[in-house]
Amino acid sequence: MAMSKRLAVCVCLLAGCALAQLPLTVEKGALFVDVIVNDTRVHLLLDTGATITSVRGDVLSSTGLQKVTLYTAAGPMLVHATYANIKVGQNSYREAVLVLDPKVSGDMRRTGYDGLLGLGTLRNMCPHEFAVRFASKELTCK
Repeated sequence: MAMSKRLAVCVCLLAGCALAQLPLTVEKGALFVDVIVNDTRVHLLLDTGATITSVRGDVLSSTGLQKVTLYTAAGPMLVHATYANIKVGQNSYREAVLVLDPKVSGDMRRTGYDGLLGLGTLRNMCPHEFAVRFASKELTCK
């Protein structure tokens, strides 16, 4: 894609604080990251305003789905969630993931992405501090 650029994102991993490279893409002004969710590669929009990572329903198994209340700026919503294994770079996390409604999933599929990488996953990656630096086009963890 002509509007996409590959970016190198330095992530300081707490185990030994070793640096790792996490490639991101910029598409139409938004940041995207490719991760593995339950052994499936997905293209997620990096969304620091999303509390929890969410993925299209056709990517996740319906096994273990639970209805939970999610409190949003628009008020409480009843949603489906499950636990998923998320692999970002060389690190894996098991965490709760929202399963997106089929209508939303269809809209995402048509626009080329599979969900949102939310703040919960970012906190697992960077439990102390992270910064998105648009000038240098990187996300750093400390």
